[in-house]
Amino acid sequence: MIRIYNLKGANTGTETASGLEFVNGYSSFELPESLIGNAGETTITVTAVASETCSTENLSISTSFEVYALPQLEVENLAVASVCLNEDTVFAISGSNLEDGDYNLTYSLSGANTWATQATTINIVNGSADLIIEAQRIDQVGTTTLTVESLQNNVTTCQSTSAVATPFEIYPIPAIDQVNISAMDICFGEAGMLSFNNASALADGNYTVRYSLSGTNSSAANTGTLTINNAKGILEIQTDQLSAIGNTTITLTQLVSEHGCTSGTIDISASFEILPRPDAAGININVADICLNTAATVSVSGATNLTDGEYTMTYQLGNSNEKSQTEKIVFESGDARFTIAPALLSNSGDTSIRIVQLEDFISQCGAVNLENTSTNFAVDDPEPPSLMSNGNAFCINDNPTVSDLVSKISPSERITIYGSEKGDDVLDPTSQLVNASTYYASQTSALGCEGSLRLAITVDLTNCDNIFIPEAFSPNGDGVNDRFSIENIDVVYPDYTIEIFNRNGNAVYKGNARSEAWDGTANQHQLGNKILPNGVYFYIINYNNGETAPIQGNLYLNR
Repeated sequence: MIRIYNLKGANTGTETASGLEFVNGYSSFELPESLIGNAGETTITVTAVASETCSTENLSISTSFEVYALPQLEVENLAVASVCLNEDTVFAISGSNLEDGDYNLTYSLSGANTWATQATTINIVNGSADLIIEAQRIDQVGTTTLTVESLQNNVTTCQSTSAVATPFEIYPIPAIDQVNISAMDICFGEAGMLSFNNASALADGNYTVRYSLSGTNSSAANTGTLTINNAKGILEIQTDQLSAIGNTTITLTQLVSEHGCTSGTIDISASFEILPRPDAAGININVADICLNTAATVSVSGATNLTDGEYTMTYQLGNSNEKSQTEKIVFESGDARFTIAPALLSNSGDTSIRIVQLEDFISQCGAVNLENTSTNFAVDDPEPPSLMSNGNAFCINDNPTVSDLVSKISPSERITIYGSEKGDDVLDPTSQLVNASTYYASQTSALGCEGSLRLAITVDLTNCDNIFIPEAFSPNGDGVNDRFSIENIDVVYPDYTIEIFNRNGNAVYKGNARSEAWDGTANQHQLGNKILPNGVYFYIINYNNGETAPIQGNLYLNR
């Protein structure tokens, strides 16, 4: 038997059912799930029936039935409130498409807290319902997951077994022990510091700390913020709560985590001391001018309110020398002295010094009233002197000395002449100058500082208007006037030549700056004995400098 039918209403479609068997006029067939996928009222109409031999068409046999919705929850419909340890929580269903009414619900817990499948009945109103989970079922800190395993509508008996889950947190109760806290001594005007260490019962995060102060500073119902990271943290005590010097005790009364979990009332204390700051009122500083590459002595005075003892001082140099340095110094009756190393004063010129910090060496508390703690001093390094125009030119025949050279230097006072650029080979003022030699002049200031740079002067001893030419000589071997010697001609005219002629006009001698002075013997046109007789001879000197004309004259040779 074959039947043709169609569906209308919540579900629509046309289908054929075959293989039907009738017994006593009764038969049934199933509607495929694919045809009734929508909830709501649906009408089925049989439109034709056919057997192996006969068929009936244009039938209109109808009936209606209800397709009930499957009770289904989505993740967004579930929420479990995160709570502090020892508190109940609420499992809430909201925003669902469930029809109002009672439902059988099975759920379980896993994670930090476990609870095997539990069955309960909930009442859905406007898509929402609440279920309390008691604190005794969630007694472990951490993340717990609630999983809905099944949901059955008690009226329709339709049941969903698609699991859906949501996580929630159980937060710890803040706890602290006496051994976990310590307070450090501070200087007046600083914030207090309460340190938390090895506080393993405090999870990472922010806490509100309620505390009271007693001792030299007393106040109640104070609050502060503590941040814990890896079981460590610092609670800052505001400076306006610490207005007096002396011992103060902080007592913790409650800790509240950022999740609102409270420790309850606690009583844990730590003591610390607020130390006085050194009083530098009246302090002043003085530094005498110094020479470059020497240490400066700094005199500090007038700080009569300072207790005798050791202090750490930090000072700042400025202007020509910009440096910062920290020194350990000792005050006695308000006075102290220390030196500034030459390495910190490597530049000449005006230099300032200012005390920027003064701390008690033991308490490390910085001083107050550090006014008038600056001054200036000079690092003296005179400039090299200058040389007058042509101040390096002398005539060798004048036998110039170092003193003559100094007279050509400006200024000529406090001048030192050296034989080298860097050495300490000071030359005597009476030392003779050597042609083409370089001398080095330094200037010493009125402060007594010798300049680090020297003026290099290469002297020229050829600045002579004329030279002396003897008129006679006696080469008789007595060691006196044995040669026709023109003093310093080789210096003044290094390229000169000389020719000497006899009375017959014959050249008997030629020489230059490399030759020895004429000794009365011939080196030209020798005729027999080269020892020349007494008599008058004639000379011609060519200076060969492009400026001075040749000169000629006669001389008398007398043995």
